[in-house]
Amino acid sequence: SISYSQLGDIGLADKYAEEYFKIIELYRESTPRKYLDSILFAIATLIVRGDNYINQSLELYKSVLLFCEESIEPNCYRQGDIFRGIGLRYVFSGNYHDGEAYLQKALKYYENNENSGLYNSQDYEILETYYGLFQVYLAIRSFDKAVDMATRRLELTKRQFGPTSSAYIGALN
Repeated sequence: SISYSQLGDIGLADKYAEEYFKIIELYRESTPRKYLDSILFAIATLIVRGDNYINQSLELYKSVLLFCEESIEPNCYRQGDIFRGIGLRYVFSGNYHDGEAYLQKALKYYENNENSGLYNSQDYEILETYYGLFQVYLAIRSFDKAVDMATRRLELTKRQFGPTSSAYIGALN
């Protein structure tokens, strides 16, 4: 589906995003898992522009992590996604040290919690995490680690989609 921001009506997109966040808050106390799923979806899809995008989404991810630990369970079922979101936002902002730390936490979480990801499959989340770590290691000029992450990502893509898939061929580039 096409969002209003893709169509160019940024004011309308902001209005609907603000209303959506207000609706999500209604679930916070009564249905914590629904709140968690909804807020993570909103962070990933609604806050996609503007100068403050990275800081705004980073703060939301941190507040969601705190909510998850306090309200649901210490090792909450979406914790890997939250760690990955925080890590990627740090990477986007150039804070590679913290980005690496959170992405490593996400990877560890996915490796220890089968079927814990957004799609009840770790593959998508692990692919994203490998790519984020690849970006970190490339930026800090740790080329051996960058190659390792790229190789892991390529192997998982090949295993998931097959050696002739466009996803695998695209990952080769």
